Amino acid sequence: MKSFQVIGGPVCVNRIRLTRHTSLAGKRWQTAVARPRTWNTANQRRPQIHHSDPKTSGRRYLAAESRNVAKPSGVTTTPEGSLVFDADLLNSYGVLIEGHEALTRDPLWLRDCCKCEACVNQSSRQKQFETTDIPEDIKVRDMEVIGDTIRFTWENDVPGFAADHETVLQLRDIVSLAVDSNEFEYRNTHKGHHVFWKKDELEADLKVVDFDDYVNKEEALLSTLQALRKYGIAFVQNVPESEQSVVDIALRIGPLKNTFYGYTWDVRSVPDAKNVAYTHGHLGFHMDLLYMRQPPRLQLLHCVRSSAHGGASLFTDSYRAVSDICDVDQKYFKTLNSSRTLFEYHNDGHHYSHAHPIVRMSLRGRKRGYQSSFDRREERMPTAIAAVHYSPPFQGPLSYSTPAAVRGWYSAMKMLKAKIEQPDMIYQRQMKPGECVIFDNQRVLHARTAFVPGDAGKERWLRGAYLDDDPWMSKLRVLEDKYGAEPFREHATKPAS
Repeated sequence: MKSFQVIGGPVCVNRIRLTRHTSLAGKRWQTAVARPRTWNTANQRRPQIHHSDPKTSGRRYLAAESRNVAKPSGVTTTPEGSLVFDADLLNSYGVLIEGHEALTRDPLWLRDCCKCEACVNQSSRQKQFETTDIPEDIKVRDMEVIGDTIRFTWENDVPGFAADHETVLQLRDIVSLAVDSNEFEYRNTHKGHHVFWKKDELEADLKVVDFDDYVNKEEALLSTLQALRKYGIAFVQNVPESEQSVVDIALRIGPLKNTFYGYTWDVRSVPDAKNVAYTHGHLGFHMDLLYMRQPPRLQLLHCVRSSAHGGASLFTDSYRAVSDICDVDQKYFKTLNSSRTLFEYHNDGHHYSHAHPIVRMSLRGRKRGYQSSFDRREERMPTAIAAVHYSPPFQGPLSYSTPAAVRGWYSAMKMLKAKIEQPDMIYQRQMKPGECVIFDNQRVLHARTAFVPGDAGKERWLRGAYLDDDPWMSKLRVLEDKYGAEPFREHATKPAS
């Protein structure tokens, strides 16, 4: 029996895709229609499944078993008593799987998923039993299927639970959670929603939201966060001229990240600047605070006052650049992914230092070995990118022991720089007072053209703030639970050049 792997998200319980298992090709688009039935050891009633067109309305049936239950059609069992739903039954139900024949769920796992009032405190939402409290020999006593809802009762349940205790699960949850922890982490962040962009592609779909809508309407906030997940950048306009405004924008997402710059900070041209950002010269592409172990994920810059001459903001998509490098030569990508580069800040009473890979893969990507193998047809490598770390102004000494390693790193970085700085990759915006940009600090690189300072500290003035990844993802999940999520894509999208 082949292993099982889900490729659809929690909302993608609608069809089966067969890539290697050809015996079911004739039933590819069939959906089972049946009435709710109860199946147990006493009557051993079996579902009557009829295949029909997928548009036909009706209830769909799923069956399961344990060691003490007779086998209905389409179900097998393992010696350990796990529940095995074969491809015929999954195909009838319409579950989205890829090239595999079965879904196996252990009764212990099914019991652990229970979220009833006895299992999960409905106020704190904390689990009220431990997984290790479940007896090893727990079995399914009865199972009832009503539409997409499955009710289980148990033999040898957790001690202290009532004999009639029920576990009620949705089939979409059984399917969506039937993945390992790396895949689950991948699906619950933002990797499957990325769209890699060049300047023209971003300009055609750039998210610009009004401040009042962003602050007062959850739907506007949701669409902004989804745009950030998709492109890594969005703008808020008509922002009040107040030092508090950037805080108000950030707090709509989550708590601010505190650094040695404070919760908020100002970007101005000042004499004897301790940071290159506080000068009036050209500032090349970079990311902020990479000398920290956990750099900020989101950066906000509110334009309070702009320069009359110069000072345009520049942005480019590092994920698109990395994807393009994959097209040219995988050895460059392997170097960027496998070699750690030191970043440091040693100034003004602070000494921060940390080494990151230039390209960090998700756990999913590392497990699948995409750092050394890239399927261009399915575009799986870029889908597994978790972050890019690029900040030449704060790069420390190279720590490579051989000339060949140094030259390899140099060649890979030179190609990355060339891709990043291609004119068709760079989105330029002369930010006006009342505009605030929000961007993914570990995806979108930012830069600035030189400007005429005038009176130092009084001409160009931006207010900034940072947020971590977790508050962003938390707010996004909450709002998508309430208003609906975007469809999950197995592979990131890279528009044709």
